[in-house]
Amino acid sequence: MPQIIDPPNPNFSKDFLSFIKEQEGLVKDPKTGSLVYKSLEGGTPTVGYGHKLTPNEIKTKKVKGRSGRSYDLSKLTEDQAEDILISDLQKKQQTLNSSLINKYGIGLSELDNKRQEMLLDYEFNLGNALGVFPSFSKAVLSLDAEEMKKQYERSYFDPKENKRKPLKKRNIDFFNRYLK
Repeated sequence: MPQIIDPPNPNFSKDFLSFIKEQEGLVKDPKTGSLVYKSLEGGTPTVGYGHKLTPNEIKTKKVKGRSGRSYDLSKLTEDQAEDILISDLQKKQQTLNSSLINKYGIGLSELDNKRQEMLLDYEFNLGNALGVFPSFSKAVLSLDAEEMKKQYERSYFDPKENKRKPLKKRNIDFFNRYLK
């Protein structure tokens, strides 16, 4: 009989949400106050706390939050941006949970909150935590603190300079929150 694994809890602590919100930042256009902004990494525009707009969201000028609530991009509020963030985190959490089950036979609910948050932060920030960061992910799963410290630093590709750059603040904050 296959192992039944509880789905992850779709609720996040206020502390974790605050951490993600601080890392992502809430960018407002200084002239219009709009929460829609040009993505630093390129690609489609971003809204709120790091939500990359889909082609359909750009076309309809609407973005969905939790429970399918639809928000007008031109009138987006900070509370709505947070709702979109929570929806995005829940989707990433489901993806991460499925990946963990498929790759390691364990679900997120089997990990303590700290390890769930660590992996979810990676999944949300750069995607595919287990595939892109296999050594770090294995260290998190096995509670190997020394290996986590060797593998935790993230970077991104800057198309303007055509090179990878470290996510300095995020790396420092992550280390201080989870690895110190």
